[in-house]
Amino acid sequence: MKHLLDDNRSVALNRHSKLVKRFNRDKLLFKYYKKIIDDFSKENIIESVIETPKLQGSPFTFYLPHTCVKRLDKTTTKIHIVFDGSSHGENQLSLNDCLNSGVNLNPDLLELILKFRENPIAYTADIEKTFL
Repeated sequence: MKHLLDDNRSVALNRHSKLVKRFNRDKLLFKYYKKIIDDFSKENIIESVIETPKLQGSPFTFYLPHTCVKRLDKTTTKIHIVFDGSSHGENQLSLNDCLNSGVNLNPDLLELILKFRENPIAYTADIEKTFL
């Protein structure tokens, strides 16, 4: 469905300039944001892409805007970077609009609860940064 996505460079640049203005007002926010981006890069979650003339105007180029959510009431992670797949230009489709929803892979909740009660011991786990 890539062919349905239009050039959203202007939308992404507009979002970026708003983020830069926010960073200029809040230097501490920029420091935390940069640390998170650097961590994402070290963990190969994101990678740097050098824009070349070949990428400009290519029908297969889509820019994913991002921003941050600040939750000072949280004890562990107070700042989260949010990638906005629903961002789109006027009369354009977003990345989320073009994704195939696929089949529901979530287990049936009733079956899960009943299975959980079958054995005397149960294990749980906390997965760090499950939703980036």
